[in-house]
Amino acid sequence: MSQTDKKKRKGVKVQWKIFLSLFAVTMVILIILWCCQVLMINRFYQYFKIEELKKSTNDIVSSINTENYDDILNLVINQRDVNIRIIDTSNLENVYSGGDGPISATRDIGDFELLRLYNLAVKNGGEISQNYTYDKENQKYARIVLNSSPEDDDKMNDEEKDSGDGEGSVRYKQEIGNQFFSRRPSFFFNSGRYVDDYLFAKIVTLSDGNELMVIADTQVTPLDSTIYVLKINLEITTVIAFIIALIASFIVSKNISRPIEKLNTSALELAQGNFDTVFSGKGYREIEQLSDTLNYTASELGKIEKFRQELIANVSHDLRTPLTMIGGYAEVMRDIPGENTPENVQVIIDETKRLTDFVNDLLDLSKLQSGMENTNFETVNITQLLDGIRTRYDNLTKNDGYRIEIQADDDAYVVCDANKISQALYNLMDNAVNHTGEDKTVVIRQTVTDDKVRIEISDSGSGIPQEEIPYIWDRYYKADKTHVRPVVGSGIGLSIVKSIFKLHGLVYGVHSSEESGTTFWVEFDREKEY
Repeated sequence: MSQTDKKKRKGVKVQWKIFLSLFAVTMVILIILWCCQVLMINRFYQYFKIEELKKSTNDIVSSINTENYDDILNLVINQRDVNIRIIDTSNLENVYSGGDGPISATRDIGDFELLRLYNLAVKNGGEISQNYTYDKENQKYARIVLNSSPEDDDKMNDEEKDSGDGEGSVRYKQEIGNQFFSRRPSFFFNSGRYVDDYLFAKIVTLSDGNELMVIADTQVTPLDSTIYVLKINLEITTVIAFIIALIASFIVSKNISRPIEKLNTSALELAQGNFDTVFSGKGYREIEQLSDTLNYTASELGKIEKFRQELIANVSHDLRTPLTMIGGYAEVMRDIPGENTPENVQVIIDETKRLTDFVNDLLDLSKLQSGMENTNFETVNITQLLDGIRTRYDNLTKNDGYRIEIQADDDAYVVCDANKISQALYNLMDNAVNHTGEDKTVVIRQTVTDDKVRIEISDSGSGIPQEEIPYIWDRYYKADKTHVRPVVGSGIGLSIVKSIFKLHGLVYGVHSSEESGTTFWVEFDREKEY
């Protein structure tokens, strides 16, 4: 079994990963909902009640000695459910008392507790907060004192533990921090025995110098029944949401993963060499773009495979012919007396040279495309270089009736690797000679502008079909598969030209039509100082 098959067995399908992700998000949302609506509702409720109590007290303090003082008092008492008591700190006598709350620490506390609150407020910058809990069963208050130690309760004398002035007196005991609440039943099972009451006191000095203390408290009604209803509602909601999440996550994950799975199936076919496979992922822009890209890739791979097969066929043919001739002539020279002539030896030498040139072309292409070829840039008279190539070709082809023209007004200079550019132009010349028309004419044009030198090599052949032009530079491509001239054509000459031009960073191209033949062109940067 291959490593790919093992990974395929161990991996999780994308559909189930999406399903688990969507379902997990739903569960997280439900957990947050439970925390906010049930576990944290008491804390939220208490926080906002305390903030409202402080705001109400500050509103009263700021309205003292103003015309709307009575309106503020009525607003606070009637609409905000706050009990108010204002005392004169000089004698602890009531100046004002109001509020209808059945349980009110503000109304019930005695002089000792008032004096304690006043002293604490003075030490605390003029205000103090105090939390009380009322035990309905024993009709007692318990005051919460934060940051106290277990020894604090023992240090309280009997008068502190039981103080008051008869009916309405306050009976309280110190508790230690938040441990007070751990003694009480959980709010899930609270019978309503305990009621929390929050008190806020603030000292204010009047314009006449008298000092008052405004005391306000508000009762935090137990939310046990509300929480119970919320629990039932959330339990039903959770069950419904759980079922819907399962169904929705499955449907959504299946719809999202379907085009991905189709692409994967097609990709596996492509990996097995089926270049005709079609990628048809739809539904999402990225999937459609990926499908188009893979379809293009499959098409190009199919073309490359076709070109590779053609290359093998062409190379095999081009190698077979000279090897057959070399072997045949060698056998003739061995077996037949008198055939060991210079002419037969020359045939063997010529065919050997053709094989050597062909192999050298392959090696040159491999070096150029791998970046292993060194370059030697220098200032070159490109006009003389073209003339030298023309002269060499003219000597080789004059017996066959070919005519090579060069059209250049003045000498032009460029910076390049002379050997490699000569090889590229020679290949273009060879290509033009092999494919020119019946007039056997090849034209070399040199056009010079202020900053550019353009070289064109044109033949008068039948041209290249427009749909094949993008592929003629490919090393597997051989455009003319029907010409019968005895030339070696493996389809790598233009690929060598392309690699050399790219190595120099040149702009190049080709124009072709059935009426005017084919023109290959390349542009150099002109070197004006030489």
